[in-house]
Amino acid sequence: FISMKAKAKFRGLINVSGFHVDPGYSGRLVFSVFNAGPKSLHFKRSDDLFLIWFANLDRQTEEKKNGKPLEAISSELINGISGEIQSAHSMSERLENLEKKMIHQNTLTKVMIGLFVPVVIFILKDFIL
Repeated sequence: FISMKAKAKFRGLINVSGFHVDPGYSGRLVFSVFNAGPKSLHFKRSDDLFLIWFANLDRQTEEKKNGKPLEAISSELINGISGEIQSAHSMSERLENLEKKMIHQNTLTKVMIGLFVPVVIFILKDFIL
């Protein structure tokens, strides 16, 4: 059974790739995680992030993984998870950028109205009086 260490969980990481290794599997283990935390996280190779428990089976299993063992992370695996990161942190940054744009648009609108209204009044002053 696979579990993520508490120090990684408390920073916002969630294991999204499963919690067990099939009996008879041989090869490297690869896990996908999602950052649900408020900021970007950085790790280096060999950081301790996961725990694994081994269980004894009460009998020999007949259902074993017979595929080729994983030796490296393939481009197929990487392409499957690539794209825009949808973390809480990235959403917060997007919202902040939208707020800045709205403030800019609001300021621009006020300036345009501030310039447009006096011009209209100047043009229409003879018709109003």
